[in-house]
Amino acid sequence: MPQTPFRYAEDVHKFAESEASMSVMKKWISDCCTFHQHASPKRNSNPTRLIKLGRYEDDGARLYSPKHPVVFTALSYRWGLGKQSGTTKDNVTKRYQELNTSDFPKTLQDAIHITRRLGLEYIWIDRVCIIQDDKEDWANEASLMAGIYASAYVVLSATATEDCENGFLHKRQKPLLIRYAQHGQRSQKVYARRIESHLCHRMKPRTDYILHGRGWCMQERFLARRIIHFLPDEILFECQARRECECGAASNEDGDEFPQHGGSPEYGGYSNFARMQAAKSMEERELTINWARIVDRYSRMKLTYGKDSLPALSGIAACVQHLDPGKYIAGLWEKDIAIQLGWFIYPKDDLTRRWEDPKDINILGPTFSWSSHAISPVRYAYYHTARSFCALESFNIELATSNPYGQVRDATICLSGWSVSRYDMITLFRTPVVGFYDPCVYFDFGLQFEFDRHKKSLPRDKMIEELENTIGWESVMCFGLYEYHNPIMNTDQVDALLVQPSKTEVGKYVRIGVVLNLKKSWFKKTAVARTINLV
Repeated sequence: MPQTPFRYAEDVHKFAESEASMSVMKKWISDCCTFHQHASPKRNSNPTRLIKLGRYEDDGARLYSPKHPVVFTALSYRWGLGKQSGTTKDNVTKRYQELNTSDFPKTLQDAIHITRRLGLEYIWIDRVCIIQDDKEDWANEASLMAGIYASAYVVLSATATEDCENGFLHKRQKPLLIRYAQHGQRSQKVYARRIESHLCHRMKPRTDYILHGRGWCMQERFLARRIIHFLPDEILFECQARRECECGAASNEDGDEFPQHGGSPEYGGYSNFARMQAAKSMEERELTINWARIVDRYSRMKLTYGKDSLPALSGIAACVQHLDPGKYIAGLWEKDIAIQLGWFIYPKDDLTRRWEDPKDINILGPTFSWSSHAISPVRYAYYHTARSFCALESFNIELATSNPYGQVRDATICLSGWSVSRYDMITLFRTPVVGFYDPCVYFDFGLQFEFDRHKKSLPRDKMIEELENTIGWESVMCFGLYEYHNPIMNTDQVDALLVQPSKTEVGKYVRIGVVLNLKKSWFKKTAVARTINLV
């Protein structure tokens, strides 16, 4: 056969549940169980409830509360506009006796079918296994997510399915038959197939499937020991050590690096997060930066409800706790908190609302936390050698539920450090800094002011006028977070919070943004010692 730029690929059956496809899935799982160190969970964590299946399609199903570890699958999917077939206080008792799965949306039925075909009797589906109208049960099960997805034998992901009514076991397109013959030789046949899930000569998969942009599903991917993505044209397997696709063209020996380290952000994340899980200890700053990267990635995900901002990350947070980052404070960790408070909204990003329910307001929770803000994505400046410029004196957290990593009703942090008045800040903004790095002001509602004479922008006086008109500037002050050395300018700089008094809580402050690239020498000269309570 002549040389071709296209990579040889295995035949892909037209049905995802065919014997051929099921054999491929079973082999991937078997190889992972046999050869990979992460094959067995650190601890078996049985969910409170599972769906117990009969061996055959005609057999019944029911809810079941396991007393001992069992082997089960878990489903990752988007509910969307699906019909209301969840478990409630009214039907939970009956469902322990009998569960009519024929009434389930198609995606749930497909997951049950694949579970049976894998030879397993149990599956966990959140909509069925969590009592939907019981807030306490919901919060408790959300706090167990890390154990559930990590303990699942395999996670079945309806990666390309818009909502639960569509299912994921669709007939694939038939390969195209191409005949060719060189002069004087016998005719040859070549079968070609359009690959939608990845390029034919690269391993990087597509990144625009529906589940790639969902907050809950990011957690489910990261926590899974192994996961099977059901795509329109093939299935893709991923574990913490390897990725395989049905056609064979996108298989690799090593799982992707963490999203910000050059791997595939939507399918990846396993390797780095697995190292965090496996590590017995980690340097404080390394942990902070890894967490910041998780937040960066997560902040780009969509949620239906703003109240899920912390619960949908709670499983990942629970897995990080063993590295001793201190107490969890509304999406931030107690240790090295000054660096974590330096998040900002970059207006040049494609800014969108993270939560889709229009009834949810733009800020739900403490202003100092990225998790409380609807605008996304969140960015961090990753300074490995930054030194804290303030200290956390105390904090108070009032949780909304029993989940220690979940929704927060109220939170206050007390910081001691140094602050600069708005008068001194305006004086600084009027004066160009010698060198390349002028201060940058980023407001939490997505507005930016860059006082950089090297960029085309408004005159400084005009920018300052707009800045003062944007917000009630009279009461704003700048509170230093951390200092770092700028090797390009060979100077020390400070990044700081912009805060102003709360309109509802006397003696407390709210965050409104950050100021980056302040010269430390100027900051120290103009700053005064101050302790603030931030809500």
